[in-house]
Amino acid sequence: MSASIFQLCRRANAVVGHFYPYPFANARQLGYFAVTVNAFWTGLLFVGLAVGATALDKRLASVATPTP
Repeated sequence: MSASIFQLCRRANAVVGHFYPYPFANARQLGYFAVTVNAFWTGLLFVGLAVGATALDKRLASVATPTP
């Protein structure tokens, strides 16, 4: 989240041409509210991926471990 805030602060001062590599975080085009909503959903996506990877790791570990 702090990276998103840093990106928004730097965005206003660091324009090189009219190209912005992250269209979902372009505050000039979308507005700060939409960018905040996009940051929330992006963060939620990564939390979901982390939870899924952890669950898959636990499941694969239990399958791979033979019981004596």
